[in-house]
Amino acid sequence: MSTSSSSEPPAPEDMPVPSSAPPSAAPARRLQIQESQHSLRLTLSPPLEAATLAELSHVLENWNPPPTLCALVLHLAPPASAANGLHTGSSEASNTKSVHETRQGRVRERALIVAQERALAALHKVSAPILGVAAGTVLPTGCALLSACDLLLAAEDTVFHANGGAAALAYRAPAPRLGAVAPPTERLSAHQAYRQGLLTWLAPQEQIEAETGRILRLLQDKPPAALALARRAVLLGLAHRSDPAQALEQIGEQMLHAQH
Repeated sequence: MSTSSSSEPPAPEDMPVPSSAPPSAAPARRLQIQESQHSLRLTLSPPLEAATLAELSHVLENWNPPPTLCALVLHLAPPASAANGLHTGSSEASNTKSVHETRQGRVRERALIVAQERALAALHKVSAPILGVAAGTVLPTGCALLSACDLLLAAEDTVFHANGGAAALAYRAPAPRLGAVAPPTERLSAHQAYRQGLLTWLAPQEQIEAETGRILRLLQDKPPAALALARRAVLLGLAHRSDPAQALEQIGEQMLHAQH
């Protein structure tokens, strides 16, 4: 018995799309925030674009830390995928001659520099110690952010692509660097950085989370006011090129004068 054409199953290209089909995925957020009573954790995923740094700055500038805060964790997450260790297509990695010769490339680079300086200024205003955590490939922008951290933990296989080499990772006070010509990028392994005193701790990649938790517990055992005072002394010492102990004495004198 013949059947009508309407009862035949439709061709694959004519099959209707099920209503339960998932929508197209939204772009993943580059900044993840986790806040607890004692710490604030900011996880940045590469590539570090100007928009991500602007969001980081906005969070820090509008953040009201609790009096129990012991640490801010700045975690630079490893890249999900990379080409030759660099994230092609991002303004952070756009350092090829062809990109720099274009007006769009120069505008993008300038925007990244401005956003980076704003983020560094916001980080330096944080009262609690900052723990930087790095893994995977860290490009110059990430290295600059890590230079604002008091303590640094890195996975053993971390590779730093720092403008100016080791000096770019050194802890430093905020200073105007806009318009300065960036020195050439140098590759630095985590073990090299550790031997030069630029990292506080090294750990295998699979132990980074556990090590981060251990360090936070160590900081939580300290009085938050003492941690904040120590960080302020170090920053003041760096700003005036003096010893942190002298800076701490200056802070004490300022506090005494403020009470009168």
